[in-house]
Amino acid sequence: MDEKDAALKKAIATYEVSVRIKPDEVQSYIMLSTCNHYAGNTDKSENYILKAIKLSPNDAKANLTAGQIFMQKQEFETALPYMQKAVELEPSNTKSIRNLAQIYYDMGQLEKSIQTYEVAIDKETDREVKADLYFNLGILYNKVGNLEEAEYNFTNALDENPDDVEAVMGMAQVFENAEKWRKAEKFYRELIAIDPDNPDHYRGMSRVLLQQGEPDESLRYLEKAKRLGG
Repeated sequence: MDEKDAALKKAIATYEVSVRIKPDEVQSYIMLSTCNHYAGNTDKSENYILKAIKLSPNDAKANLTAGQIFMQKQEFETALPYMQKAVELEPSNTKSIRNLAQIYYDMGQLEKSIQTYEVAIDKETDREVKADLYFNLGILYNKVGNLEEAEYNFTNALDENPDDVEAVMGMAQVFENAEKWRKAEKFYRELIAIDPDNPDHYRGMSRVLLQQGEPDESLRYLEKAKRLGG
């Protein structure tokens, strides 16, 4: 941490000199904002990014950075127009699109979040990032009660990244919610094989076995969950 703090202080000092030499350089204000944000200097970080946007309202990176800073401050309504502007300026930038989808989610606008994640998936080429996007869509569709779409997106997440434990958990929960007990059991067994020390997986298995009329096996998994501290 000492090395990180020293590096941040050095970077901040360097960019402060830069803006004194060339006060109309937008990139320096963006970097000052970012460095101060990481250093915990919230007010300075906000002031510098707003200066950057004032200098160049149509700078996509400045708008993206502003959106991210206000997101992390949990000021989603303030973050929203900056992220919308960033997407408008660079419609193929999936980082901006993903952040916009997250803002809609945090504001409770689930349908807009779903639509935005779908746009991001269409444009994304990185398989791990795409898997995360499918996973997020699975969560959203599960929340709005569309279990068929939730299953489809969790399956796609696993296709893109077979080692995605969260997607396996999503599949187990989707099938449990849909009362498809045997399918849910399959994924809880897979979770136990991947992560045998997690009591939540044993509790899930206990629930679906009970629903299938296997009380003794259900109790065995419940006791295992308790031994693991769950």
